[in-house]
This record gives sequence, C-alpha cells and structure tokens, in this order.
Amino acid sequence: MNDTDTIEERTNQTGPAAGRDRATAPQDAAAALRDCGADTGAPLLDFGCGNGISGAAFADAGFRVIDGMDPSPRMLERAAARNIYRGLWQIVPGRRLPSGNGPYDNIAALCAIGPGAAPPETFDGLFRLLKRGGYMILCFNAETLADARFEARIAEYVDCCAAEVLCRDQGDQIPGTEPGAVVYVLRKR
Repeated sequence: MNDTDTIEERTNQTGPAAGRDRATAPQDAAAALRDCGADTGAPLLDFGCGNGISGAAFADAGFRVIDGMDPSPRMLERAAARNIYRGLWQIVPGRRLPSGNGPYDNIAALCAIGPGAAPPETFDGLFRLLKRGGYMILCFNAETLADARFEARIAEYVDCCAAEVLCRDQGDQIPGTEPGAVVYVLRKR
C-alpha cells in the first residue's frame, strides 16, 4: 500500500485500538530493549509512535530522551499530549525518513513495519538513522510474519555482518494473533 491517504486513514483507525488490543506489547518491548543493554539515557526514536502508548512504555522503562515519527497528524497530536516526546515528526510514505534528531542510539518500531503500514525497505532508512553499536527493537505481528520479505530484510543485514540479533522472541506480545508476534532486538555493528 503506497497511497499516503490510505496509510494515514488506516493509522487513524488502528492507532487508538492498538493501545487496547496490544496492551502488553509496548511494555514487553521496552523491557526487552533495556534488558539487552540499551542505554536508557541515550536518545530513542519511536518509529510509528501512533498515539504515544509505546513512548509511554519506554519512558516507564527508564528511557529519558524519546522522539517519535508517525504518518498521521492526528496520532502525532495525541502523542504530543502525553508530554514525553522531545520531538515529533510526520512521516511521508514513499519519501526518505526525516532525520529527526538522529542518528539515534536506540530505535523502536513496534508493529510499524509490515503490510499496510511500512514496506520492508523502511528498515533500511531506520538502519541509516541508527548509530554504530546502537540498538533496534522490532515487533512483527502475524500479518507481517506471513510475508517473508520482512524477516528476509533483517537476515540480509545479519548475513553481511552489519547487524547482530541479540534477541528473537516469539510469544504473546500481541494477544489474539496467530502464530504470535516476534520481537527482535538487533545491534548495529
């Protein structure tokens, strides 16, 4: 899906629901990133921040400098109302990602890369925004896992030694999905 209006419309429709349906995913992801050794005092980019529920989870886990990006102005307004983001930027689908305050020590993309959201190539743009030695956490839902291109993109970076997988957990991070979500924590080499 490359139509900007369609992506924004889907984001506006799913943003608030994501907070209800994925109640523990942001907390689980924030803890996983912290527990893998990410510096909680270093800047974190919350890609696809939506209404800010994931940013709030990272703040609760001790991350103190958080920026957000999302395609929906309405979701960015809701995220801004939480008063936890240092900066917020609108993503324009099909265009290069804004640099925000990057490069970043930490990047999170929780169910923000996948069919109907962001294509596999988005990973390339995020990887460019990540500092060497930085941490990236990705959460793929069942729909994303069904499309082999997304995990293949990670494998390309690992195979060429640009990144290492610190953690790959499959579980109940997103209740009600089959076969379940997969959470990756990567470190850029």
